[in-house]
Amino acid sequence: RQTHIYIGDGRMLLQKATELYDLILVDAFMHDVVPEQLQTVEAAKTFEQHLRQGGRVAVNIIAAYYGERSQVLRRQIASFQTVFSTIEIFPAGHEQSLWIPQNFILTAQKGHRKLQEYLRFEALNIPNVGEDEAIRDEIN
Repeated sequence: RQTHIYIGDGRMLLQKATELYDLILVDAFMHDVVPEQLQTVEAAKTFEQHLRQGGRVAVNIIAAYYGERSQVLRRQIASFQTVFSTIEIFPAGHEQSLWIPQNFILTAQKGHRKLQEYLRFEALNIPNVGEDEAIRDEIN
């Protein structure tokens, strides 16, 4: 099987695509700033619609796990939970204090297979987030 890599505005690229993918990687962030259009419920639906069964989207996020600097992570989780039943979050390196921003990899799968056996760091518990923390595309 061949591997194809597409680089560009991921959501716009997917809106034009007809293919299904095994893996969608999202790393569009600068420090702890995430483009809002990638944090929405509609973005999560777009990712899900372009995954094969068993496929996974993985998002690199820089945020705190706890506290006011965790908003980006919490929004992404809340949006993904409206669409995906299997969500996992992994530290990208050795954990620092979960109160300070650091890299996390948030994964969501179209299916139910856990990733842990393939990774060197254990998954963290998904924080309890309310559905009201999910953001939606603005309608003009």
